Amino acid sequence: MNKRPPAAKIYLLITPHAPVVRSVSSPSARPAMQTLLLTIVCVLFVAMLAVNIYFRAKVLRAYRVLVQNRVDFTPGQIFSTARVEDEIVPTYPGQAESIRNFSRYLQLSIKMTTVLMALITAFGGILMWFRYDY
Repeated sequence: MNKRPPAAKIYLLITPHAPVVRSVSSPSARPAMQTLLLTIVCVLFVAMLAVNIYFRAKVLRAYRVLVQNRVDFTPGQIFSTARVEDEIVPTYPGQAESIRNFSRYLQLSIKMTTVLMALITAFGGILMWFRYDY
């Protein structure tokens, strides 16, 4: 039989290398850095949602005007400012401002959403990286 003496058992119980169980659910146990990053991620998510709703309303409003006036275009034309000016605006000169607004709002919406998604992913990655380091 391989028994350890009682002193060895006590030594194993009090060594600093023993795993320490911490409560993750309690907010007071979280360090300030983790709380700050979590707040930033939440604020960025709300900002992305607000930007999405704002630009969706603007894009749909501009699109409604274009549909009512039967303006025909392809996605490739709308996403290229040069093609908008060269191909669509000369065909529909009365709707030039609506066409430009639709194209600009759509492109700006995609750019802002991409930036906010990148920020959320970056801060989320930082949170995941430092999740157990406290």
